[in-house]
Amino acid sequence: MIENCSEGRTLGALLHANSSKNPLIRAKVASYLCALVESMGPKLCNSKDLERLFPVVVQFLSEGSAEPRQAGRRAMLEIHMVTKGSGDFDRLLRRCAEADIRVVEKVLAQEKAMNSTFAVTPSSLLKTMRSTSDRPVGEERSDGRPPRGRRSTYAGAAQGEEKGASRTVGKATVELQLEGVEGIERSSSSSSNQRKSIASRVDVGKGWAESPAMDRVPLIASSINSNDFRSRYDAVNELTELILREKQVFQARASYFVDMFIGRLGDNNVKVALAALQGVDRVVEAYGNVLESSAAVLVPAVCTNLSNTSPQIRTLASNVLESICSCVDPSVLAQPLCSSLEFGNQRARPALLERMRELVPSIGAKKPQLLHKLFLQSAIKMLDEHKSDVRTANAALVVELYNVLGDSMFNGNPRVSDKNASRLREIIANNKPSQPTLTGLQFY
Repeated sequence: MIENCSEGRTLGALLHANSSKNPLIRAKVASYLCALVESMGPKLCNSKDLERLFPVVVQFLSEGSAEPRQAGRRAMLEIHMVTKGSGDFDRLLRRCAEADIRVVEKVLAQEKAMNSTFAVTPSSLLKTMRSTSDRPVGEERSDGRPPRGRRSTYAGAAQGEEKGASRTVGKATVELQLEGVEGIERSSSSSSNQRKSIASRVDVGKGWAESPAMDRVPLIASSINSNDFRSRYDAVNELTELILREKQVFQARASYFVDMFIGRLGDNNVKVALAALQGVDRVVEAYGNVLESSAAVLVPAVCTNLSNTSPQIRTLASNVLESICSCVDPSVLAQPLCSSLEFGNQRARPALLERMRELVPSIGAKKPQLLHKLFLQSAIKMLDEHKSDVRTANAALVVELYNVLGDSMFNGNPRVSDKNASRLREIIANNKPSQPTLTGLQFY
């Protein structure tokens, strides 16, 4: 569609699909919108399409899932690059809310910080080769550097550039850089400094260059998205061991490494998905509350496996979710669990309702307002479910909420209508434990 239809029609179709609340659909829409932005390029300047596109891209930067965030980041950088000279970018940014403006400025500041340090990329290497291709061998350079030899140590990187350039529109810039990394490693044995420069482009954080093991991360990031399931399986296991070994680096940039796991948690290959779940389980046990910043992304990805057709994956996903609930602050998990319950697979709802019921006492002790705002509203939405297992689990959740909140569930709560309050009272009355009676007893 992007290649054969007009930009206006394509943008209209994608923006219409973006109104969906399904996170998987929104993730795909974000990826295709990023591809559309990259294909349009300078055509965005002074166009009506930019007026419709800009607020949607800004919204993607604050998504809970990793895929739309990354696509939104690439699209925002592309829009900034092609429109900063015309003033359209600043004009559109001023229309956004203060919180969105801060998010955009943070993305631009991170990109500027990465570009301020020298980094060897395939595009820059190819540009250097082209600029020096007409210079005779042995001729003195204008900047005083030694003469160019007969063999260029960047030949492999040029091959990587040509290989990456043949990819379709919308692929990540990091993937193009990783193709160049492979060429550099083949061409020269003294490329560790170049790999560290490229590693800094991936924005893993402080401590990268000090750890030799971190040189493997760009290659793991490439292999973990390979078409060969064996490469993905080996990359997941290597990533797990690396995270458990390099604790200082992981604690500094936990969200980056967790995002690498996310794609493999939903892998079509059972072995890869099991390896990813086992890796997440080990990481959760080792780091615990360090993962709080990634809970909004990690929990929905794990919950997706609760509806998997493989019993082994379902059991392991349930154990991983239990580990997360025991190690992470329950108030942080409230929003991701409710979102997974509402927008996730229906087969996972009984397990999610049971997990939410277990968290009610701990959340009620710290932040009871979250129970009113999130858990109670989710329970009301499940009142219309027809499946018996969902209704049973939801009734248990309602009773637990009443045990913690009491009559405040109904009295003076604007979020609960009279009709829903009546239905909730009926559920509580039907599920109260029966009181023992003295009928049939004989007294002497």
